Amino acid sequence: SNGLLTSIPEWNFIDWAKMDKRSEMACLNLQYLWALQSASGIDKAIGRTDPYFTQAERVEKALETTYWDNSRGLYRDADGLYTEHTNALALLILVNDSAKAARIIPQLGAADLLKPESPYFEGFILRALCKHGKLDQALRIIRDKWGHMIDAGATTFWEGFSMQTSMCHAWSCTPTALLSEVVLGVTYDAPSKTVRFAPAFDVGLDSVRGVAPVSCGDVTAHWESKGGKLLAEITTPKGVRLRIEPPELAKTGALLDGKPARWSTINGKRGIQAAGGRHTIELVMK
Repeated sequence: SNGLLTSIPEWNFIDWAKMDKRSEMACLNLQYLWALQSASGIDKAIGRTDPYFTQAERVEKALETTYWDNSRGLYRDADGLYTEHTNALALLILVNDSAKAARIIPQLGAADLLKPESPYFEGFILRALCKHGKLDQALRIIRDKWGHMIDAGATTFWEGFSMQTSMCHAWSCTPTALLSEVVLGVTYDAPSKTVRFAPAFDVGLDSVRGVAPVSCGDVTAHWESKGGKLLAEITTPKGVRLRIEPPELAKTGALLDGKPARWSTINGKRGIQAAGGRHTIELVMK
Protein backbone atom coordinates (compact mmCIF):
# COMPACT_ATOMS: atom_id res chain seq x y z
CA SER A 1 0.00 0.00 0.00
CA ASN A 2 2.98 2.36 0.43
CA GLY A 3 4.57 1.45 -2.90
CA LEU A 4 7.30 -0.84 -1.53
CA LEU A 5 7.85 -4.38 -2.72
CA THR A 6 6.89 -6.92 -0.04
CA SER A 7 7.79 -10.29 -1.57
CA ILE A 8 9.13 -11.84 -4.76
CA PRO A 9 8.97 -15.44 -6.00
CA GLU A 10 12.45 -15.43 -7.58
CA TRP A 11 15.89 -15.81 -6.02
CA ASN A 12 16.66 -12.38 -4.60
CA PHE A 13 20.43 -12.28 -4.89
CA ILE A 14 22.07 -9.34 -3.11
CA ASP A 15 25.47 -10.71 -2.09
CA TRP A 16 27.09 -13.99 -1.05
CA ALA A 17 26.87 -12.93 2.60
CA LYS A 18 24.32 -14.86 4.68
CA MET A 19 21.59 -12.27 4.63
CA ASP A 20 18.34 -12.30 6.54
CA LYS A 21 15.31 -12.34 4.23
CA ARG A 22 14.32 -8.95 5.65
CA SER A 23 17.69 -7.53 4.65
CA GLU A 24 17.18 -8.84 1.14
CA MET A 25 13.87 -6.96 0.87
CA ALA A 26 15.37 -3.72 2.22
CA CYS A 27 18.14 -3.90 -0.37
CA LEU A 28 15.76 -4.86 -3.15
CA ASN A 29 13.51 -1.88 -2.41
CA LEU A 30 16.51 0.45 -2.62
CA GLN A 31 17.46 -1.08 -5.98
CA TYR A 32 13.81 -0.72 -7.05
CA LEU A 33 13.97 2.99 -6.22
CA TRP A 34 17.19 3.25 -8.24
CA ALA A 35 15.44 1.64 -11.23
CA LEU A 36 12.53 4.10 -10.95
CA GLN A 37 14.91 7.06 -10.71
CA SER A 38 16.85 5.80 -13.74
CA ALA A 39 13.70 5.29 -15.80
CA SER A 40 12.52 8.76 -14.85
CA GLY A 41 15.86 10.23 -15.88
CA ILE A 42 15.72 8.51 -19.28
CA ASP A 43 12.19 9.78 -19.92
CA LYS A 44 13.22 13.31 -18.98
CA ALA A 45 16.31 13.17 -21.20
CA ILE A 46 14.37 12.18 -24.31
CA GLY A 47 11.36 14.43 -23.62
CA ARG A 48 8.93 11.59 -23.02
CA THR A 49 6.05 11.64 -20.54
CA ASP A 50 7.51 10.61 -17.21
CA PRO A 51 5.26 8.14 -15.33
CA TYR A 52 8.06 7.12 -12.94
CA PHE A 53 8.86 10.37 -11.13
CA THR A 54 5.79 10.33 -8.86
CA GLN A 55 6.24 6.62 -8.22
CA ALA A 56 9.89 7.16 -7.30
CA GLU A 57 8.96 9.98 -4.89
CA ARG A 58 6.41 7.72 -3.20
CA VAL A 59 8.89 4.86 -2.79
CA GLU A 60 11.56 7.26 -1.50
CA LYS A 61 9.25 8.55 1.23
CA ALA A 62 8.23 5.01 2.17
CA LEU A 63 11.87 3.93 2.42
CA GLU A 64 12.65 6.81 4.77
CA THR A 65 9.65 6.06 6.97
CA THR A 66 10.19 2.30 7.01
CA TYR A 67 13.96 1.96 7.29
CA TRP A 68 15.56 5.11 8.78
CA ASP A 69 16.49 4.70 12.48
CA ASN A 70 17.20 8.22 13.68
CA SER A 71 18.34 7.15 17.15
CA ARG A 72 21.05 4.91 15.68
CA GLY A 73 21.84 7.07 12.67
CA LEU A 74 21.53 4.13 10.29
CA TYR A 75 19.04 2.54 7.95
CA ARG A 76 17.75 -0.65 9.56
CA ASP A 77 16.71 -3.72 7.63
CA ALA A 78 14.27 -4.63 10.40
CA ASP A 79 14.10 -4.10 14.17
CA GLY A 80 17.62 -4.61 15.53
CA LEU A 81 18.95 -5.71 12.13
CA TYR A 82 21.53 -3.59 10.27
CA THR A 83 23.75 -4.29 7.25
CA GLU A 84 26.45 -2.46 5.35
CA HIS A 85 24.51 -3.48 2.24
CA THR A 86 21.40 -1.43 3.03
CA ASN A 87 23.32 1.57 4.30
CA ALA A 88 25.69 1.64 1.31
CA LEU A 89 22.77 1.50 -1.13
CA ALA A 90 20.95 4.18 0.86
CA LEU A 91 24.02 6.44 0.71
CA LEU A 92 24.22 5.89 -3.01
CA ILE A 93 20.55 6.19 -3.94
CA LEU A 94 18.68 7.94 -1.14
CA VAL A 95 20.98 10.17 0.91
CA ASN A 96 21.91 13.60 -0.44
CA ASP A 97 22.24 15.28 2.96
CA SER A 98 25.86 15.62 4.11
CA ALA A 99 24.88 15.62 7.81
CA LYS A 100 23.04 12.31 7.47
CA ALA A 101 25.90 10.82 5.44
CA ALA A 102 28.32 11.91 8.18
CA ARG A 103 26.33 9.83 10.67
CA ILE A 104 26.21 6.72 8.51
CA ILE A 105 29.67 6.42 6.99
CA PRO A 106 31.71 6.07 10.24
CA GLN A 107 29.46 3.16 11.24
CA LEU A 108 29.97 1.09 8.08
CA GLY A 109 32.59 -1.01 9.84
CA ALA A 110 30.58 -1.50 13.05
CA ALA A 111 30.64 -5.00 14.50
CA ASP A 112 26.86 -5.46 14.44
CA LEU A 113 26.52 -4.68 10.71
CA LEU A 114 26.59 -7.62 8.30
CA LYS A 115 29.51 -7.16 5.89
CA PRO A 116 29.64 -7.83 2.12
CA GLU A 117 31.39 -10.99 0.99
CA SER A 118 31.89 -10.25 -2.69
CA PRO A 119 33.79 -7.70 -4.79
CA TYR A 120 30.46 -7.19 -6.58
CA PHE A 121 28.67 -5.66 -3.62
CA GLU A 122 31.80 -4.01 -2.28
CA GLY A 123 31.63 -1.98 -5.50
CA PHE A 124 28.43 -0.29 -4.27
CA ILE A 125 30.25 0.70 -1.08
CA LEU A 126 33.04 2.22 -3.16
CA ARG A 127 30.57 4.23 -5.23
CA ALA A 128 28.72 5.41 -2.11
CA LEU A 129 31.97 6.62 -0.53
CA CYS A 130 32.99 8.43 -3.71
CA LYS A 131 29.59 10.12 -3.99
CA HIS A 132 30.05 11.58 -0.50
CA GLY A 133 33.65 12.69 -1.00
CA LYS A 134 35.37 9.86 0.90
CA LEU A 135 37.78 9.06 -1.90
CA ASP A 136 40.67 8.30 0.46
CA GLN A 137 38.53 5.70 2.25
CA ALA A 138 37.50 4.14 -1.07
CA LEU A 139 41.14 3.92 -2.17
CA ARG A 140 42.06 2.16 1.08
CA ILE A 141 39.39 -0.47 0.41
CA ILE A 142 40.62 -0.94 -3.18
CA ARG A 143 44.22 -1.38 -2.01
CA ASP A 144 43.18 -3.78 0.74
CA LYS A 145 40.63 -5.95 -1.05
CA TRP A 146 41.70 -5.78 -4.70
CA GLY A 147 45.40 -5.14 -4.17
CA HIS A 148 46.12 -8.68 -3.02
CA MET A 149 44.67 -10.02 -6.30
CA ILE A 150 47.25 -7.98 -8.21
CA ASP A 151 49.95 -9.04 -5.72
CA ALA A 152 49.00 -12.66 -6.50
CA GLY A 153 49.64 -12.02 -10.18
CA ALA A 154 46.05 -11.61 -11.32
CA THR A 155 45.47 -9.92 -14.70
CA THR A 156 41.68 -10.10 -14.27
CA PHE A 157 39.55 -9.57 -11.17
CA TRP A 158 38.13 -12.57 -9.34
CA GLU A 159 34.51 -13.33 -8.46
CA GLY A 160 35.43 -13.54 -4.77
CA PHE A 161 38.25 -12.19 -2.64
CA SER A 162 39.90 -15.62 -2.70
CA MET A 163 40.90 -17.87 -5.62
CA GLN A 164 38.08 -20.37 -4.99
CA THR A 165 35.60 -19.19 -7.66
CA SER A 166 35.68 -17.58 -11.11
CA MET A 167 39.03 -15.95 -11.84
CA CYS A 168 37.63 -13.47 -14.38
CA HIS A 169 34.41 -11.79 -13.31
CA ALA A 170 32.92 -8.60 -14.72
CA TRP A 171 30.97 -7.82 -11.55
CA SER A 172 34.21 -7.35 -9.63
CA CYS A 173 35.71 -4.57 -11.75
CA THR A 174 34.14 -1.45 -10.17
CA PRO A 175 37.60 -0.06 -9.21
CA THR A 176 38.66 0.13 -12.86
CA ALA A 177 35.73 2.44 -13.58
CA LEU A 178 36.11 4.52 -10.43
CA LEU A 179 39.84 5.05 -10.88
CA SER A 180 39.13 6.51 -14.33
CA GLU A 181 36.00 8.45 -13.39
CA VAL A 182 36.86 9.74 -9.93
CA VAL A 183 40.62 9.65 -9.36
CA LEU A 184 41.88 10.32 -12.89
CA GLY A 185 38.73 12.43 -13.20
CA VAL A 186 37.51 11.66 -16.74
CA THR A 187 33.83 11.23 -17.63
CA TYR A 188 31.86 11.83 -20.83
CA ASP A 189 28.39 13.29 -21.38
CA ALA A 190 27.25 11.92 -24.74
CA PRO A 191 24.21 14.20 -25.36
CA SER A 192 26.34 17.35 -25.10
CA LYS A 193 29.48 15.66 -26.51
CA THR A 194 31.46 16.97 -23.55
CA VAL A 195 34.43 15.35 -21.83
CA ARG A 196 34.58 16.39 -18.18
CA PHE A 197 37.98 16.46 -16.49
CA ALA A 198 37.78 16.78 -12.69
CA PRO A 199 40.98 15.37 -11.14
CA ALA A 200 40.83 14.24 -7.52
CA PHE A 201 43.64 16.33 -6.12
CA ASP A 202 43.29 15.58 -2.41
CA VAL A 203 43.52 11.76 -2.29
CA GLY A 204 47.10 11.35 -1.12
CA LEU A 205 48.51 10.69 -4.59
CA ASP A 206 51.34 12.71 -6.14
CA SER A 207 50.75 11.62 -9.73
CA VAL A 208 47.99 9.88 -11.71
CA ARG A 209 48.07 8.74 -15.33
CA GLY A 210 45.55 6.77 -17.35
CA VAL A 211 43.42 6.20 -20.43
CA ALA A 212 39.63 6.36 -20.08
CA PRO A 213 37.87 4.36 -22.84
CA VAL A 214 34.69 6.45 -23.12
CA SER A 215 32.14 6.25 -25.94
CA CYS A 216 33.62 9.14 -27.94
CA GLY A 217 37.01 7.38 -27.98
CA ASP A 218 40.01 7.10 -25.68
CA VAL A 219 40.77 10.08 -23.43
CA THR A 220 44.34 10.18 -22.12
CA ALA A 221 45.06 12.21 -19.00
CA HIS A 222 47.84 12.82 -16.52
CA TRP A 223 47.99 15.03 -13.48
CA GLU A 224 50.49 15.62 -10.71
CA SER A 225 50.75 17.67 -7.55
CA LYS A 226 53.96 19.66 -7.50
CA GLY A 227 55.08 22.73 -5.55
CA GLY A 228 51.59 23.79 -4.55
CA LYS A 229 50.34 23.45 -8.11
CA LEU A 230 48.25 20.93 -9.99
CA LEU A 231 49.82 20.26 -13.39
CA ALA A 232 47.75 18.31 -15.89
CA GLU A 233 47.62 17.16 -19.48
CA ILE A 234 44.60 15.79 -21.30
CA THR A 235 44.04 14.60 -24.86
CA THR A 236 40.54 13.99 -26.20
CA PRO A 237 39.25 12.95 -29.64
CA LYS A 238 38.40 15.73 -32.05
CA GLY A 239 34.81 16.90 -32.35
CA VAL A 240 34.07 16.99 -28.62
CA ARG A 241 34.11 19.76 -26.05
CA LEU A 242 36.20 19.74 -22.90
CA ARG A 243 35.03 20.96 -19.50
CA ILE A 244 37.79 21.22 -16.89
CA GLU A 245 36.46 21.35 -13.34
CA PRO A 246 39.34 21.94 -10.91
CA PRO A 247 39.27 20.78 -7.28
CA GLU A 248 37.57 23.07 -4.77
CA LEU A 249 40.99 24.02 -3.39
CA ALA A 250 42.05 25.61 -6.66
CA LYS A 251 42.46 29.37 -6.78
CA THR A 252 40.89 31.37 -9.58
CA GLY A 253 44.17 31.82 -11.39
CA ALA A 254 44.78 29.08 -13.96
CA LEU A 255 46.73 28.59 -17.17
CA LEU A 256 45.30 26.71 -20.13
CA ASP A 257 47.96 25.89 -22.73
CA GLY A 258 50.20 28.50 -21.10
CA LYS A 259 47.64 31.34 -21.25
CA PRO A 260 45.29 32.70 -18.55
CA ALA A 261 42.12 30.63 -18.57
CA ARG A 262 38.58 32.01 -18.60
CA TRP A 263 36.26 30.66 -15.93
CA SER A 264 32.55 29.96 -16.20
CA THR A 265 30.00 28.52 -13.79
CA ILE A 266 27.60 25.74 -14.80
CA ASN A 267 25.20 24.16 -12.31
CA GLY A 268 27.06 25.88 -9.49
CA LYS A 269 30.48 24.49 -10.45
CA ARG A 270 33.41 26.57 -11.64
CA GLY A 271 35.12 25.36 -14.77
CA ILE A 272 37.12 26.08 -17.88
CA GLN A 273 35.77 25.40 -21.37
CA ALA A 274 37.90 24.28 -24.32
CA ALA A 275 37.60 22.50 -27.64
CA GLY A 276 38.64 18.87 -27.84
CA GLY A 277 42.24 17.95 -28.55
CA ARG A 278 45.41 18.14 -26.47
CA HIS A 279 45.66 20.65 -23.61
CA THR A 280 47.87 21.46 -20.64
CA ILE A 281 46.50 22.92 -17.42
CA GLU A 282 48.27 24.61 -14.51
CA LEU A 283 46.36 25.39 -11.33
CA VAL A 284 47.58 27.13 -8.20
CA MET A 285 46.20 25.41 -5.10
CA LYS A 286 45.38 27.17 -1.81
